[in-house]
Amino acid sequence: MQTAGAILSIADIYSPQLLEKACDKALRQYHMPYYKTIYSNAKSINSEKELTEFKENNKKSGIVRGADYYRKGEAANEH
Repeated sequence: MQTAGAILSIADIYSPQLLEKACDKALRQYHMPYYKTIYSNAKSINSEKELTEFKENNKKSGIVRGADYYRKGEAANEH
């Protein structure tokens, strides 16, 4: 029963939906997955989700520097 409680606590760290995806992935890989496998899957899925969100946010706004940054040999770049 401790293992079941530990697995359910992953939902407190990430989310119930992410735990469900991690369990599904683990059950496709192994007949009886361990906590470590499910936790690792949850961590991996969360990282992929964060990377996707980061890319989407940067598509909208981008990281833009002004023309002064690219001028060489001028006072704008000298600190």
